[in-house]
Amino acid sequence: PDSIAITRPTTLRLPVVRPPPTNTPAPLPARVTRSIRLYQWPGGPDIARLWVGTILWVWPHETQVQGDFVWIRARDKDGRIGWVPRVYLDIATPTPTSTPTATPSASPTPLPSLSPTASPTGEG
Repeated sequence: PDSIAITRPTTLRLPVVRPPPTNTPAPLPARVTRSIRLYQWPGGPDIARLWVGTILWVWPHETQVQGDFVWIRARDKDGRIGWVPRVYLDIATPTPTSTPTATPSASPTPLPSLSPTASPTGEG
């Protein structure tokens, strides 16, 4: 006689793996100070023309030296990401955010004076 073994399926539980948090700085706004082009990579093919006053978003920590320029990674208003020479940008300087603090008053606020008042029964 043949026997059949019946097994119950088991559930395999795997730990959830999350990537570690990154401390990548957020891009900063920058204004183009001379008409230039946005390049696919430093010195590579151009992908857009940028006019004076154009606002870009740049990643100050992402730079490369190519030729005579320091190049910085940038994104234009249409979402194109490329590289531009840093020297032709006016990059906004982030200002640290401060935590508001209470301003001390010059003198303590006086409490209202309490004076005895007559009770309705006249005893007091």
